[in-house]
Amino acid sequence: MQFRELNTVDYDRRKACHTLLAALTDKQVAFMDLRKYHYNVNYRSPMKEQGAEILAGRARSTSARHYLLNMIDEMVDHYWRGWLTYGVDLKSV
Repeated sequence: MQFRELNTVDYDRRKACHTLLAALTDKQVAFMDLRKYHYNVNYRSPMKEQGAEILAGRARSTSARHYLLNMIDEMVDHYWRGWLTYGVDLKSV
């Protein structure tokens, strides 16, 4: 499957995620909060702003596209290290 063939997340899917998350957290966490946490953890990880922007779907610059296409293994490692900083070990999940 090519990158451009991947499904995008539309309003109905985001709303379903928001409703499910609200139900599971007694309405204490909104889906937008979760997206902000995810962005900020990645922004503070070794991948910095560029990697966080790529994961947020905003890979517009040439360097961001290069990072995404040619340095994906390094990006995965940075993603893992970013969450590990907050005690979340994704390798054990």
